[in-house]
Amino acid sequence: EKDEKYAKRVTAKEIFNGEYSGKKYIPKKGKWVGRNDEYFIIPNISEERILKMKPVNREKYDSDLKIPMKSFAKFMGVYLSEGACDKNDDGTRVFIYQRKKDTVNEIAEMLDEFGLKYSTETRISTEDKKETTVFLICDMRLCSYLQQFGLCYDKYVPFELKQQNI
Repeated sequence: EKDEKYAKRVTAKEIFNGEYSGKKYIPKKGKWVGRNDEYFIIPNISEERILKMKPVNREKYDSDLKIPMKSFAKFMGVYLSEGACDKNDDGTRVFIYQRKKDTVNEIAEMLDEFGLKYSTETRISTEDKKETTVFLICDMRLCSYLQQFGLCYDKYVPFELKQQNI
């Protein structure tokens, strides 16, 4: 290209140290190569943990949790900003908290796409008397997976999700 003929290549270190004072720009020549996974797979629970469960729950947790990728991406966005889960190893509960009425409907639609059963509950704050809708999903596989993302300000977007072409 015409601009490349006149551009001088310098390192970031040279620019940072003030060793280069010319025009600075970063050419946009990269081509994103991401993944197009149709589903996100959360592994089943270990056999050791399954054997400790009631027989009625064993079949549910013996298989992987297969979630459509777009639904999982939406869920993770909501979970990372508004969610929490049980912190103990045997935890099964995943919570999503929301005060905005219009967003409550969007979350319900997203959870319907997600494919797991959930329940809702409305709580009223004793401090400011505002309503909060709490979505509760009970699934040990999902809860175990989400525990790795930490609490509040430590949460992060998983690498596998960043690689998707969504």
